[in-house]
Amino acid sequence: MASNYAFIEPGGGFPSISNSGTFNTSGSGNQAPLAFGLIAGARDPTYGYAEFMFVAGPAAGTVGAGDAVLLLPNTVQQLVSGSTASQGAVGIAVTSLTAASVWGWAQVQGVCDYAHLDTAGTGAVGAACFVGTTAGQLQTTAGATGYIINGIKVSNYTTTAASKSAILNLYWPCYDGRNQ
Repeated sequence: MASNYAFIEPGGGFPSISNSGTFNTSGSGNQAPLAFGLIAGARDPTYGYAEFMFVAGPAAGTVGAGDAVLLLPNTVQQLVSGSTASQGAVGIAVTSLTAASVWGWAQVQGVCDYAHLDTAGTGAVGAACFVGTTAGQLQTTAGATGYIINGIKVSNYTTTAASKSAILNLYWPCYDGRNQ
């Protein structure tokens, strides 16, 4: 994550946007520092205002930093290619979320400069993003599934297959299962 977002919410005390940690899922001992689903505003000197949601990792599997995730109650899961069963609000994981006992942040609004895209090449500014053929990754072409994610547009995207990163504009993205 190259951006330098810092929380601007009154009261503060939030864990840093780039941090993650573990907690005890049994309800005793080490607890998550915030309520899951909490939305907090942040500011970056270059990209301006953005919003982040406090989340827990997936019940199964691993989410990598920069992966597109479905925001489920109290947890996330990687966005899955072509699965109309996995619909709902979408965010971009800021850090790796390796288990259900790991907390962190997912960006839901603002400029995101660390998202994984599954397409090498250059994407046009303002291009739509689609569910990628690789779990957790987006792409700028409809591909076989054609499932579009509403609320995400390309801001700057020139990459190689190895880097798979882009700058995106997020405005509370949603995967509703419709295709283009």
